[in-house]
Amino acid sequence: MKLDDMLQMFPNLAARADTPAGVMSGGEKQMLTMCRTLMGDPELIMIDEPTEGLAPKIVELVGEYLRELKRRGI
Repeated sequence: MKLDDMLQMFPNLAARADTPAGVMSGGEKQMLTMCRTLMGDPELIMIDEPTEGLAPKIVELVGEYLRELKRRGI
């Protein structure tokens, strides 16, 4: 996947592009991890507890991203 695709899929990261990962929220770090993984064009992604410790609203957002990845065949 290309950077433009990633920023469309993860618009929150586009707004935080100049922010160091170390100061991002837990949800933003999870999105960044998925984005970095997808940039490598994987055939398979294994995810363990992607929503642990996240706010309920962010849990829902991460779930939407995972469903979108499934829809895309990843």
